[in-house]
Amino acid sequence: MGFSITNAARGAGKFFRERGRRVEKRLRPLADKLFPWAAAERRVLVMVLAGVPGLCALFAGGVLIGGALAARNGDARQVEQAPGEGAPMRMLFVPDEPDFAAPVLLPREGAGSFGAAEADALWTDPAGWRDENWQGRLRREVDTLLREVR
Repeated sequence: MGFSITNAARGAGKFFRERGRRVEKRLRPLADKLFPWAAAERRVLVMVLAGVPGLCALFAGGVLIGGALAARNGDARQVEQAPGEGAPMRMLFVPDEPDFAAPVLLPREGAGSFGAAEADALWTDPAGWRDENWQGRLRREVDTLLREVR
């Protein structure tokens, strides 16, 4: 007879059911006394769920007491460092990432402000487009611009 997952699962299920019955048999009288307000079939579950925070508190207390005792007995190790010495900055901070794009170089300094003459050279008044399909004209201008950029 070889190993099969099905038989292993059945065996494990049987094992845990038997252990669960034993634990329930031992905890039922205590649960009945501590939690008489809970339904009879839920008393053990309530007791286990109520015990989880208690176990966490005991664990935290043990850690705190153990740490305090170790510190009091001098078991805590401390790193000695000479004054004025420190870790190099490259170990403490991530270096800046390099820039992959070339910086923008302006061919000349920008003007501080524009006058009406400069604005007229850059502005097209849309009021003059009433006779024409302005969306089509904009589409043609954008297409022309994109063709020139390639």
